[in-house]
Amino acid sequence: MIDYQIHTDRLVLLPLTAEWMEAMSAGTEKFKLFTGYHLPTPFTEFPEAIDSIILHLKTTQALPPWISYAIVNPLDSSYIGQAGFKGGPDQSGTVEIGYEIAEGFRLKGYADEVIRNLTRKAFEHKEIKIIMAHTLPVKNGSNHLLIKNKFVFQSAFMDPDDGMVWQWVLKRNAYLFAQMQ
Repeated sequence: MIDYQIHTDRLVLLPLTAEWMEAMSAGTEKFKLFTGYHLPTPFTEFPEAIDSIILHLKTTQALPPWISYAIVNPLDSSYIGQAGFKGGPDQSGTVEIGYEIAEGFRLKGYADEVIRNLTRKAFEHKEIKIIMAHTLPVKNGSNHLLIKNKFVFQSAFMDPDDGMVWQWVLKRNAYLFAQMQ
């Protein structure tokens, strides 16, 4: 059996399934019974997106590593967020990442750890030329972390699903150059 987990210094990223998201919607007790992990309250800043995430997980045929992941801390069996790729690479070799850390787990370096590891995982694949991310169009912790990880602001645009967003990109050559420093 192939292991599709991503292990970071402190965390494990497990393939996120529609069943996990449905258990989240059902509440902390059902989630604990189903997964074995503690679900924080609140576990997302965007509860209105849960149904569309479930639909996406049920209908998308993305293959690892281009999937969504549950972020868990194995030391205390806590679910701390979700992250991953919004599908496989397009024809130009671009993939998009997304991430969310539950409020109670922020400012502990977890998002930085996740971004670093998703970036590394993507660039292990030679066909990947660019990694893209979108943030809310305001200066915040999320875009600070992208800048810290060598992403650069590309543009502001109207996303059909998310409204106005800022687009950030990290090009393979910039990533490789940063790794040499």
